Amino acid sequence: KDTAALKDVRVRQALNHAVDRVALLQNLYQGLGHLSNGVVASRVEYAIDPGAYAYDPDKARTLLAEAGLRDSLELTLWQSTGRYELGVEAAQAIAAYFEDVGVHTNLQILEWGEFNIRAAGTQFKDALFYGFVNVIWDPQYLLQRFLPTYPTFRYYLADAALAEQLKRYEGVFAKDERAKLAAACQQALHDQAPWVFLWELNENYGLRKGVQGFKMRPDHLIRVQNAYVEV
Repeated sequence: KDTAALKDVRVRQALNHAVDRVALLQNLYQGLGHLSNGVVASRVEYAIDPGAYAYDPDKARTLLAEAGLRDSLELTLWQSTGRYELGVEAAQAIAAYFEDVGVHTNLQILEWGEFNIRAAGTQFKDALFYGFVNVIWDPQYLLQRFLPTYPTFRYYLADAALAEQLKRYEGVFAKDERAKLAAACQQALHDQAPWVFLWELNENYGLRKGVQGFKMRPDHLIRVQNAYVEV
């Protein structure tokens, strides 16, 4: 938000190429998840894999140099405590990867409640570490966030061409057409690189012996109406 350098797509793509997501997923999370390459989670209907930004620090440095920012870009990266598993450690590693390609990164940590209020209010400048849970199982939950009419989390606004596609997707209900538009919107957002795409972690949980009928939901809602304890 309000960072001139980040309005250059080369800079945003450079940040994606700067982070070794495979190493972080393996070393921080023991491989318990998979890489995410787009704004829509892989299990959501109409989700596509638009392709990966490979870890390539040399390419990241080249893109930054082409944007006139060789070893001169300074960013603040915001992270929270009490929300994301190993989130602070992940943010520290990401900041180190940014530093390696010449992006001087100031990591700031806030308690989750205050962090989320500021995040929703579009109060952060530069970059923040955030994850969305798609509670409606449709790409619209994420795609709508890139329209200028969306009231919260306004950190990247689609250009006119993409905004037109996003609006069309809102009003189309035929499955074939909806799938095509969803794919086009996801690919365009991937190419514009509004986020540094990271990963989708497994949902790991434990149950006490004897608990039956409980199922973990991927939308993070915990419902126990069908759970019971065998005695």
